[in-house]
Amino acid sequence: MRIAELLAVLIVAALVAWAVLAQLRDEPGAVTPSEATPAAELGEALDPDLRMPDLDGAWMRMGDRYGERATVLWSWSTTCPCIPICEPRLRRAFEMFGPAEGVRWIAVAGEPGDGDEAIRALRHELGAFYEFVVDQSHRLCRRVGFDQAAVVVILDGDG
Repeated sequence: MRIAELLAVLIVAALVAWAVLAQLRDEPGAVTPSEATPAAELGEALDPDLRMPDLDGAWMRMGDRYGERATVLWSWSTTCPCIPICEPRLRRAFEMFGPAEGVRWIAVAGEPGDGDEAIRALRHELGAFYEFVVDQSHRLCRRVGFDQAAVVVILDGDG
């Protein structure tokens, strides 16, 4: 039942982000997908050996970051006006479904113009509660189907 509540909160947050983005269609912040790395199909597990750097440059194996029950990934950019709007809603979901519930939260910073210092500054300003991975290559972004900022994807415990 609690996973259903998490999904409902995240769907509402995604719809709000979509509505704002529809109004700001020409704004920067979109991640360009590539046909070279197709998006995973629904139910298809991601490669647990995919390695992504965090904000300190330490490489982490994504399979080691999956939550026991679920992993929430959300595309993140310092230039997206939706990020500060979605943050309170995601925080409420995190409070209900955080690490104690077996759910891991990871922001995927994949916008090429976002430098690590800009990401750290906005993360600090917002009081971000989630981990970050930096995906300048867009390997993870393409695999989970992120084509713009403020998109949420939920993986099951197996990734």
